[in-house]
Amino acid sequence: MTEIMPFDEAIDEAMDHGRSRNVLLGNGFSIGAHQQFAYGNLYEQARNAQLPSKVDELFQEYGTTNFEAVLQRLDTGIWLAEHYGMSLVDEFSEMKDDYESTKEALIDSIASIHPAAITEFRESKLESARLFLDQFDTIFTTNYDLLVYWALMSGDEEMTFEDGFGRQVSGGENYLVFHGDKMDEDKGSLYFLHGALHLATVGGDVRKLAWSGAGVRIIEQVKAGLDNRQYPLVISEGSSEHKTERIQGSGYLYRAFLEFKGIEGDLFVYGHSLDDEDEHIRNAIAQNVELGVVYVGIHGDTESYSNRKLKERAFDLVSRRREVLTRRRVRRRRLRVRFFDSESAHVWDAV
Repeated sequence: MTEIMPFDEAIDEAMDHGRSRNVLLGNGFSIGAHQQFAYGNLYEQARNAQLPSKVDELFQEYGTTNFEAVLQRLDTGIWLAEHYGMSLVDEFSEMKDDYESTKEALIDSIASIHPAAITEFRESKLESARLFLDQFDTIFTTNYDLLVYWALMSGDEEMTFEDGFGRQVSGGENYLVFHGDKMDEDKGSLYFLHGALHLATVGGDVRKLAWSGAGVRIIEQVKAGLDNRQYPLVISEGSSEHKTERIQGSGYLYRAFLEFKGIEGDLFVYGHSLDDEDEHIRNAIAQNVELGVVYVGIHGDTESYSNRKLKERAFDLVSRRREVLTRRRVRRRRLRVRFFDSESAHVWDAV
């Protein structure tokens, strides 16, 4: 049986190491705050908004409500069609159109179910999440929502994390621009590895939506943009390979991923399944010889199918690291994997 530590023991152990503590947040972080972010709710929202019928049939056929799983299968189908010279038939064009429509449906669904304002959460709930996040030096998230921001902004204390956005753009008073080279070294760092609803690329620059002078909430600005088919900077590709291509095409996302690849110390994985769709993230962890221990959060029945697969993927990181060390002929620390009980972290309910 794999040892599952209480979160407090895991974080105390990491603190005793005296190294940097980093956290990778996945969808489980957002679901813990608001069940609307669960895959099933996102799927139902998209379905009600007229998800393409053949795509809906794919969800049914594969017995899933996970958008990334369906997008990955569509992605694979498109590649196979091109590989076998079937790209001239009408069905191939329909498949590509459905792939793009499904990506848009995912973004639309997240924006539609997203809480309108920070005031929809109890202050104690947000403070609880802030206390959890404050235990880390750097936060990396693959989520698209605003919940990390809202948590960090809660309470009367000064925000302890820097996201690299600041100076306002001339003529665009409700936008901030990314200036990662001027981040406050006395604060922790926050990066959105796959983009977010409040980020957009304008004229080659990545900008962040901010509360406008007219008092228009950020999520309302996002929805207004979607109504005009102006989509935010969000990586919703189905395969890890195509996610990587999108990341490399964005200055901000590439910088964020380089930061992730270069972290030192220990890494906590909370609410993230390390699935095949995020193979680029697994590779970054395995190949980073400065990373010592990965603490992986386990939610619910430790022997459930999903958790057994998660543990397999985590242990696979150890094997990959061993191969990296052998190939590079370097003597560095081997990667260790430890597991902690995600629920024991009480991220949204400690206060």
